Amino acid sequence: MLSLKNNHGKAKFYLFIGITLLIISMVRIATLGIHPDLPRLSSHQNGYYDYEGLIHYHTTYSGDATGSYKALGEIANQCHLDFLITTEHNNLSALTEHQEGRYGSTLILVGIESTRKEGYLLGLNMNAYISRDFSTDQFLSEIQKQGGFTIIAHPRNPRWHWRGNNDERIVGQEIVDLTDQFYGASRMDILIGGFYYPLNTPAAYMQIYQRPTETLKMWDEITCQRPFIGIYAPDVHQGLRIGGNYMIRFPRSEDILPIGHDHIILPTPFTGDLSKDKRMLYDALEKGRLYIAIDILQDATGFFFKARQGEKTVLMGDQLPAGVKTDFLVTLPPHPALKNVTINVYHNGQKIDSGTGPEFSFQATLPGAYRIEVECDIPTFLGLKKRVVWIYSNPIYLR
Repeated sequence: MLSLKNNHGKAKFYLFIGITLLIISMVRIATLGIHPDLPRLSSHQNGYYDYEGLIHYHTTYSGDATGSYKALGEIANQCHLDFLITTEHNNLSALTEHQEGRYGSTLILVGIESTRKEGYLLGLNMNAYISRDFSTDQFLSEIQKQGGFTIIAHPRNPRWHWRGNNDERIVGQEIVDLTDQFYGASRMDILIGGFYYPLNTPAAYMQIYQRPTETLKMWDEITCQRPFIGIYAPDVHQGLRIGGNYMIRFPRSEDILPIGHDHIILPTPFTGDLSKDKRMLYDALEKGRLYIAIDILQDATGFFFKARQGEKTVLMGDQLPAGVKTDFLVTLPPHPALKNVTINVYHNGQKIDSGTGPEFSFQATLPGAYRIEVECDIPTFLGLKKRVVWIYSNPIYLR
């Protein structure tokens, strides 16, 4: 009898300890400082206009997604997005049905995600779509005729990576894709992230977020040969199928839209005219005048990367002659929410320099692609630090 009482007492004690640890864990997770409540910085920075938005999004027009353009526009406005480019599966019906336009302060443009035997391609600035049964060569030629351009989606996804060649008509690839991040995460990170999700959604996504090493390797190999842009892509469908045709709205746009963005750099502000602003945005995107930022950590508006030879100054995506002393300058925005911020310089995929501070400069003469990654520490559940990349620049080239 005494033994049973002792065992019963021990069970109560262990249950009390377990509940206490669970409560402490929940409080710890809920208060992880991943999404600082800070105002967005002014878009007019460094003499240019920094517009943030997203590329690669889906609505009901894709067939396997939920959400209308009206609803998406409302959420995009709430999240202060300047632009959003949808890429519906194998159709441009949203364009022909006049869904493209301004939704409040957000410019929404319509593109396509084309299913190819080699993988997936994003077609942007198109006005018509030929059959998916056409060859990839015909697809690329048709986009070129229309004045559009193509970007590789899911370049190194473990399940459906790009298997095509380095075609000159393809101008870029995704660097950080949220779907690829999920499939590339460890089971443990997915499990921990799932535990975080109802308590601290931003922390859940940061748990699975990682530097996409293989994708960056592919990008660097191509930029050694020619200009090749890199973008951020959420690839959100807001549609999780539960048995048969029943679909729930998950993950929600409200949770996804703030995580990361493509920051497009323009010399002049948007005009409010749809055709003019569309042309400005696509022109800057195709030239690589953008950087990627995980803005859920801290708004990166104001990041700037430029190079100068004598009186000539160029931006991301531009080229200068090699063999001439070139001064590069990196400027960071204020980042009070971040710890141990480091600026890393990459030349043809190899890290050659690093530094700290609101500004960092370096010189180079060798030919190749020069790009920037900005790293920082973020907190984790166990109190440990996780090193992540906050900003990825597009390259400046010396040829």
